[in-house]
Amino acid sequence: MQTSTKLNQTQKLLFNICLHGENACDDEVKKDLSVADYHKIRNKFRKAQIAINRLKQERVNEWANAFMQHFFPKTELTQVFTIKYGDAVDLNKVCPMSFKDLGITKEDIIEKLMDSGVLPKNFYGINSELKENL
Repeated sequence: MQTSTKLNQTQKLLFNICLHGENACDDEVKKDLSVADYHKIRNKFRKAQIAINRLKQERVNEWANAFMQHFFPKTELTQVFTIKYGDAVDLNKVCPMSFKDLGITKEDIIEKLMDSGVLPKNFYGINSELKENL
C-alpha cells in the first residue's frame, strides 16, 4: 500500500471522479469531453461506488466480528455469526457510515479501487492526460 497521499492533478481528478462522478470535473475539462468520455466517467463512478460500499461493509463486518469474539468468545452464536455471516456483503444496501467513522483512509479507498479494477494498477505512476486514463 502506498503511504503518501501526494497525488498529481490527473490522479486527483481520477480519484475524485470515482467519488463524485462528472461533478468532479470543472467546466474547462467538461467542454473537452466527448459523449463516450461522459459514459466512461458514469461507468467508472458507478463501479467505484459499488467497490466503496463493499469496502465500508467489510470494515463494519471486521468490527462486528471483533466485538463478538471479544465479548462472547466461546459461544456457538459467535461461531455461527463470524463464520457464516462474518464476511457477508449486501450490495443492495448502502452503508451510510462515513469514511472517518469507519477509519477508512484515502489510501484504503485507492487500494480498493485498484483491486476492483476501477483505477489502474499503475495509478500512483500516472502522469498523463485524463482521457488516456478513463
